[in-house]
Amino acid sequence: MKASPLLTISAVLAAAATLAACSASADPEWATYDSTSPAGDTAQLLGELQVRDGCVVVTSETGEDWLPIFPARLVSGWRDGLMFGDALLAEGESVDLAGGELGAAASRSDFTIPAACDGLENAWVVSDGGA
Repeated sequence: MKASPLLTISAVLAAAATLAACSASADPEWATYDSTSPAGDTAQLLGELQVRDGCVVVTSETGEDWLPIFPARLVSGWRDGLMFGDALLAEGESVDLAGGELGAAASRSDFTIPAACDGLENAWVVSDGGA
């Protein structure tokens, strides 16, 4: 018994839709901290917002990848970019984030750092007014 062309096309389209749904990439993850008072904002991180291996990073003007650690209360999620306060920080866009470097000796236990972001050495604590 030979399958009808319409039935074959329907089966192929259904399989393609299933594969597309399975391979859709998940939203990237980002690091946060809980803050009841603003972090310092004496320095600026200038660079381009990127997603590397599922993690939101900032590639500085010198080419170094930095893990921005955002105040959790100001990050509302990924919608074509990271919503930070009233600003949409889109992938590939230049950003200027006020805050300060998290030194190598500092403990990261006070921060929520997703597994996708774990290997980054350079970390930047973004101030509450850093958008």
